[in-house]
Amino acid sequence: MSNVLKNSERIAVIDGVRTPFAKQMTTLKNMTSLDLAQTIVNELTSRHYGIEKYIEQLVYGQVILNPSIPNIAREVILGTRLKSQIDAYSISKACVSSLQATINICGAIKSGTIKSGIAGGGDSASNIPFMSPDQFGQWLLNISKTKSFLKKIKLLSKFKLKYFIPRTLSPSEYTTGLFMGQIAEQMAQKYGISRAEQDEFAMKSHINASQAEIEKVMRQHISIFFLEPYDNYITTDNNIRHDNEITKYGSIKPAFVQNIGTVTAGNSSVMTDGAAAILLMSEKKALELELEPLGYIRAYNNTAISVEEDMLMGPSFSIPRLLEQERMSFSDIDLFDFHEAFAAQTLSNITALNSRNFLEKNNLYNKIGSIDLHKVNPLGGSIAYGHPFAATGIRLILQNLIQLKKTNKNLGIIASCAAGGLGCSMLLEVNSE
Repeated sequence: MSNVLKNSERIAVIDGVRTPFAKQMTTLKNMTSLDLAQTIVNELTSRHYGIEKYIEQLVYGQVILNPSIPNIAREVILGTRLKSQIDAYSISKACVSSLQATINICGAIKSGTIKSGIAGGGDSASNIPFMSPDQFGQWLLNISKTKSFLKKIKLLSKFKLKYFIPRTLSPSEYTTGLFMGQIAEQMAQKYGISRAEQDEFAMKSHINASQAEIEKVMRQHISIFFLEPYDNYITTDNNIRHDNEITKYGSIKPAFVQNIGTVTAGNSSVMTDGAAAILLMSEKKALELELEPLGYIRAYNNTAISVEEDMLMGPSFSIPRLLEQERMSFSDIDLFDFHEAFAAQTLSNITALNSRNFLEKNNLYNKIGSIDLHKVNPLGGSIAYGHPFAATGIRLILQNLIQLKKTNKNLGIIASCAAGGLGCSMLLEVNSE
C-alpha cells in the first residue's frame, strides 16, 4: 500500500521527542510501557504552550502488549494533560508500529477528519507479561462457573502442578517458528554478507552514534528523564559503545548458529526500553499557528512479502515502490536512515537495492541507481541506540529530519523491516514549498 501526500496536503512534523533508550533491565526497568508513554507525551505537549487544544487524535503503537491495558493510547490521554475528549487508539505492527501510527495520523489529516494529532510508540522490554498455561485459565473458568460444591471438589482434584509454570511471549516468529537472528543468518548467507562486513557495519553504527552524542545532535529531542524517587535523571542512551575496536566485535561468539554463524550480539540490536512521540499537523494549520516544522512527510509505502525466507527484506520492496511513485532515484535522496535489526539484515537490503537483477526479478522499479553508503545512517542506528520495538520508527523520523537540517539537505528516506514479512518506507523533506 502506498500513498503520496501532494504538496498542498503535506503533513508537517511540528516536533518530536523520545526517552533515552535503555538496555533491558537497566535504568528504565521500573518504568512500564504506560509510564514511558505518558511521560513522553506530556513532555511533547509541554514544549508548545496551549497546543493541547489543537490535538484531535492520538495513535500509539506497542509490540509487547499488556492484557490489562488493551488500549494504551486511551490511557495516555487519560493520564496526561490532554483533554479526555480526544480520540485515541492503539496499534501493533511489530517493528513498524510507530511508523504505522504516523501514517494513520497522516491519513486522518489528509482526509480532513482532523487537522493535528500525535503519533507515538514504545515498549518496555524489562516488563514482559508472564502468562499462565491456557489449561489453567480454562480450569479457573470451570471452577468459577460450577455451582455444585461436589463438582468443584472434583475439579480441584484435576489441578496440575504444571499450571504454576508461567510462560512468556515467544521471541520467535509465530508462523515459521524461527528467531529473527536465524532469519538474519539465512539472509547473510544468501546475499553474501560476511562476518567481517557485519562487524564493521556494527562498529560504524556505534562510532556514528557516539559522535552524534558528543556533538549533542539530538539533544533537544531526547527528554531529560527523571527516575524515582526523582533524585536522579538520565539524558543519554546507555547502549552506545564509545570505545570501539574491531577486534572486540570479532571475539564475540555467534548467537544463533554455533561455530559457523555470523550474527552475534555485537552486530545485532538489543532488547531495549523506550518511547517516542511526534506532533503532526496539516501544513495549512501549521502556517495558521505560525509553527515552524522540523520537516514534512511527503509520501510513504507499506509492503508485505513472504515469510518463508528473506522475511526482513521488506525495505528492498518498499523503497523502489516509493521512488517509483515519486519518480525519483537514489541520487535524488540526500540521506537514508535504515532500521538496523541486524547488520546482516541492513546490509542484505542495501545489497538487494543495489542489484538490478534483484529488482528485475521481483518486478520492482529498477531505474533508481545505487545507494551511496556515506548517506546511510550517519548518526548511527538501532545496533548502537537499541531497539524499543514500537519506538524505533519515530526515532528514524526525528533523526533523519534533524540531520537533513543540520547538513542543509532536503530529502530523506527512512525504512524499516518488521516481523511477518512487513516493511515500511517514508519520504521526508525539510524545505518549504
